[in-house]
Amino acid sequence: MFDNFFNFVKLPVGKEITSVVTFLSSVSGLSFFDGLFRFFNEEQKNKWEKIVTEYYIDYLGKIEVVCYDWLGRVFALSDDTNTVIFFEPGTGKVYDTDAGIEKFFDYVVIEYTNDCFALDFFKEWFESTEGYQLLNSECASYKIPLFLNGADSVENLEVCDMEVHWEIMRVTHNLND
Repeated sequence: MFDNFFNFVKLPVGKEITSVVTFLSSVSGLSFFDGLFRFFNEEQKNKWEKIVTEYYIDYLGKIEVVCYDWLGRVFALSDDTNTVIFFEPGTGKVYDTDAGIEKFFDYVVIEYTNDCFALDFFKEWFESTEGYQLLNSECASYKIPLFLNGADSVENLEVCDMEVHWEIMRVTHNLND
């Protein structure tokens, strides 16, 4: 299980991965490709499930957060569909990947890295910041959210604490509704 993913991220597997639980344990807290995407560690999961469901109340008790990307988008396993979904606070939208967790990491992430994590945009941003390495607590946040007609451009991004980013997006989005 997850062999393609481990080859893709060039991470040696120390033990045989026989379940989703083993996979998540083996990548817990790790960051890949200069911070393009990062996995939550066990201590972060409960906190982030609470943060996500404060914004997206319909998902309360129905998700398990897994990882997040450089734009602060959170990827989670949906209890309802058993697929990976992701929450995009900059737009207020939720997307279903239609892939279970193994297919998502062993196929979708590899074949559609740009679609999953906005890789080309990340490269542009990373270059513009002279290779700034986001801390685990940071993301690139839209200064003017997309749902307020902000530009989807590097110039409209700033480094922000991810919790602050989510709170600003949640409050602003709710005021805009």
